[in-house]
Amino acid sequence: MALAASPASAAGPSAKAATTGKDGELRKTVPITRSHGAEPRVVLSLGPGKLARFERGGRLELSTEVQITVDCDRRSRRCAGRPYRYDPRVTVTLAVGKRRSARDPGRVLARRTLTCRQRLPHRQHHCPVAFDRALRVGDDFPCRLDRCFANVIVSAANPRARSNDRIIIGANKPSGRIVQNKSRLNAVVLDRDARGRRLATHRLSRRSLRLRPQRKVLLSQKVEGLERGDVITASAAIRSDVRHLGYNALVGGELIVARGPNATDPSRLVRRSVSQEGRISPVNGTNCTPVNSPCLTRKVGVATVRRKLSGGSGGPLPLFVNLVIRTKQKRVDREHGDRLRIRGGRLAVERYR
Repeated sequence: MALAASPASAAGPSAKAATTGKDGELRKTVPITRSHGAEPRVVLSLGPGKLARFERGGRLELSTEVQITVDCDRRSRRCAGRPYRYDPRVTVTLAVGKRRSARDPGRVLARRTLTCRQRLPHRQHHCPVAFDRALRVGDDFPCRLDRCFANVIVSAANPRARSNDRIIIGANKPSGRIVQNKSRLNAVVLDRDARGRRLATHRLSRRSLRLRPQRKVLLSQKVEGLERGDVITASAAIRSDVRHLGYNALVGGELIVARGPNATDPSRLVRRSVSQEGRISPVNGTNCTPVNSPCLTRKVGVATVRRKLSGGSGGPLPLFVNLVIRTKQKRVDREHGDRLRIRGGRLAVERYR
């Protein structure tokens, strides 16, 4: 995928967005080594040609979600490599550089190191990482504007690691198939005069969720007056709690554009009119466990309005950005009436024209 820079046109829009989109992951696995950072890998990248219209003094806003999954803890068809029972230490880096390179990252914008729990009964299995960062073009920029790459780099380590120990970028199925489209890298280029309209809410639609694989909207923000070419950026976070349950629960999330505040899927009109078919972020999640509860779920993403959305009177049609959450019990028999508690949340949306 590509990221480019060229002189801005005065008549053009003040914001332009790009994303790696569906199945944009470059690798299915990353090796686990004994020493920290020994074998980093670029797992998502945007490079020259994808975006246009940089101008000096403008801004480049990057956001990303990466889903890390630990491999098997015992031998089975599911395994991508050798089974292991230790907790790998994973580092995720968001950087802008001269090339698609893990060894020469250029300017590091964000970095997080986390331990992804493998050992039962507190196994997280999936460990998503989300970042959103911005930098001003021309201020300590590491490369020529038409030759820069935005990269997401992942490495993993544990002193007990052996040959062919791996973490997965995505998720592994019982058949051994690795499913991706759970990670994404986004970029928005803003002219120096671009001004966004920011909307935000902390109002949760519910304070708990039944533990069953049913999707529910927890946060919703109305966005009015959208027109063709508008760019939407969104970020959301919730804190969920399972300490009262004493067992693990899967918490998965997605950001979408929808016709109503309770809609859990984009309508046909939205799918035709908004990039990514109205799905602002990928679907991913993790197991919330009693030892790391309350658990933070973060979502980020971008979307572009591709055509005018008109209501029955011909005026602009209001839309909603919704945070959709699903949850279910893990490794216990289903307990009717058990609920995941939601300790708080926020949803922020910014629209650029």
